[in-house]
Amino acid sequence: MVTDLTRLEARLIKDFERHVHRPLGLTWAGFRILNALWAYDGLAQQDIGRVSGSTRASISSALTTLENRGLVTRRRVETDRRQLIVELTPEGRETLRRAIEAQTRREQAWTAVLREDQMSELVHLLRTLVNQETPPVD
Repeated sequence: MVTDLTRLEARLIKDFERHVHRPLGLTWAGFRILNALWAYDGLAQQDIGRVSGSTRASISSALTTLENRGLVTRRRVETDRRQLIVELTPEGRETLRRAIEAQTRREQAWTAVLREDQMSELVHLLRTLVNQETPPVD
């Protein structure tokens, strides 16, 4: 089961990056960062990894690219000049909107093989697994 989930995850990420994110000038990491910034209405740079599930190295590289493209801004916190707050620009919001729309279409194409009741059950089962406490180690 875990092998199949891992294989599916790898295939989906590769497909989404190829057919959705690269055409918009994004990477998978860049998309996840934009999505996290939208969900939290901006984040301290050190919190992005925890929220987006990205590594520190991919965050640094992706943020530079996103900032150079005008999709995010970084600003220093007045009370603590060591901290940077990262926020979406209007262009970043629009790029994210387009990415979500395109990814939704790809998700629908991938799940078209499932009946509605199968899709509901799959979502229920995956949420059950994701939302449980980490099982104890024997």
